[in-house]
Amino acid sequence: MSGTSNKSYMAHDVGDGKIHIKEIPSGNVVHIISLPMGATLLTPPMISGDHLSYTCLVGGTVRKGYVHKVPSGSIVNIFSG
Repeated sequence: MSGTSNKSYMAHDVGDGKIHIKEIPSGNVVHIISLPMGATLLTPPMISGDHLSYTCLVGGTVRKGYVHKVPSGSIVNIFSG
């Protein structure tokens, strides 16, 4: 969950390479994030403040971390490890 002004959000891994950002308490989906083609989610999506982060395995060998702005879903940062 996260608080941005008066609204709170949660992230939900719905499978099929998609993460939903939902508004609380309505449950309305405000943004859908698609993982890179063929990527596998390694960590659950976590919201802290107004950022969503998660780690994926891309191409079967490269671990990449992604940070998105909540609720817009725009990418803030991508990092490799």
